[in-house]
Order: sequence, then structure tokens, then C-alpha cells
Amino acid sequence: TGSHHIKGPKPSHISESDTARLRLHMDTNYGAIEHDGEVKYVVRNSIGSLKQKDIKDIVDPVVRQKVQEAYDAKGDIAFSEPIWMNEAKGIQIKKVRCYAPNVTRPLNIRKHRDISRHEYKRTGHFINDGNYCIAIYEQVLPEGSTAKAKRSFRIVNNLAAASHFKLGNRTNRTELYPLVDENGYRLKAVLHQGDSVLLYEKSPEEIYNASAAELCRRLYVVAGITSMVISNNKYGRLQLRHSQNAGKYESGKNGAYTAGENLRPTITMLHTQLNALIQNQDFTIDVLGKIKFLKHD
Repeated sequence: TGSHHIKGPKPSHISESDTARLRLHMDTNYGAIEHDGEVKYVVRNSIGSLKQKDIKDIVDPVVRQKVQEAYDAKGDIAFSEPIWMNEAKGIQIKKVRCYAPNVTRPLNIRKHRDISRHEYKRTGHFINDGNYCIAIYEQVLPEGSTAKAKRSFRIVNNLAAASHFKLGNRTNRTELYPLVDENGYRLKAVLHQGDSVLLYEKSPEEIYNASAAELCRRLYVVAGITSMVISNNKYGRLQLRHSQNAGKYESGKNGAYTAGENLRPTITMLHTQLNALIQNQDFTIDVLGKIKFLKHD
């Protein structure tokens, strides 16, 4: 087993407590209402937080008209002054409910104290604010086949992971990801936010035979895990940041890694494009940046 010294990320803190050490969801609580036979999600906003583009999304048509009239008369300054539902009676509009058109599949995570007879009102609705890991599966081809193996993926969000690892929840626990998926594809790799990867183009031998400087060029950190749809097909989407790029994630040239390419500070690639050795699966990095391969003679 070989080892190399390179400058790399420090291992993340491992906690054995019953507390999830990650952000589980965005803090905004969304309500659910039925409109024209369809469940839609709404959020309560203060008048002072509104912008002109939000007026059209105000749920109550009368309130929407009052806010629009105030904006037409005063412009943006209207949001910093009182807007009246009935000025003579001193009834001021302080908060409004707005449709949240971008929220279509929120997480249902908190039961309300008073149970509504409407099912869609029985939970608190939050947007998922992060994914814990992506499991990548690969088709098993007959020995000697030259066909390219198909891949699938499964994303586990932070809430599901926190529930799974909660020490008090030891009964009826389901696996975060199976070893074989519904297609019969076998688990190939599991990547978590913050994991390091060593990229290769055609073969892991490119990495095993590389110098420390070349290993450093190929060492990236998983900065984001999402999914996207292209031509009606769903793909896992990985945002990778070079290990020595301490800045924010920046858009750049996307796609699979090519040996000898110019160093890319950031890379976005699909789960079908990833060829890499995975931290704690294929190699480890100690606090000094020393890489140790786990599966290579």
C-alpha cells in the first residue's frame, strides 16, 4: 500500500451524540392551502419584506388590490409605510400570505398541535436545504463485454440521514441505500458532502502511479449534491471544488475529467460522468494531508 503527502482537506468532525450536526432544512415554514382543487404552498411575509414582484403572489385578492394601489401611488417606499385595509377604522395590513410557486415538494416534518380535518394541513412544510449523500449504482455486465455499463443513483437528504442515525431510533430502521437497486445495478460508490475524490479518466492506475503533484491536481471535494432532469431523464449532479480552492463555488467548464486537462477550480458533473476514487472507500487522508490507498497492492 502506497502513501503520498499532499495538502488536502482535514477530516470532518465525527459525532456519536444523538444530535444531528448538519442543517436539516431552510428555516421558513410553509403553509398549505387548497386552491381550485389543488394544494398550493404559501408563506407569511411582512409588508416591509415585500418587493414589487411579490404583489402578484398575494393570496387574498382584496389585500392584493390594496397593496397594488399603495405601490402604484408611492412605488417601493409604500412597503416601508403603513398600508391600510381600512384606514378609517385603523386596520393596517402588516403581514400577507403569498403563494410560493417554487415550492412544489416540501418536506413534511412537524406535526401541528391542533390536528386539522384537512390532511394537507396536518404537518409543517419546509424546503430541503441539503443532501447528505448520493449513492451511485452501476449495471453488472458479462465478463468481456465492451458495452458501457448503465448507471443509476439515489440521493439521501439530510433529514432522512438524521433520522436514520438517531441513536434512539434503533427499531424498524430502513437502509439509507441498498446494495442493489430496483434495476439490479450494484452499488458502486457513495459520496457525501465534504468527501474528497481523486479523479481519473480511464483507469484508477492513473492515480496509483501518479506523483504527489499530480494527485494534488486530481483531488477535489464534493461541494454540492443535487439532481436535474435532461430530456426527461433524471441525473445526479455533483459540484466538485478543487482541494486548494478555498473560495466559493464558481461556475466553470463542466463534464467528465480528462487526463492532462487544465486545472479546473470547480467542476459540475453528472453521476454518469464520475470516475474517481472515493475518500474512506478507496483512500484516506490524515491531518497532514497524507494519502493512503486502501485497496491497492
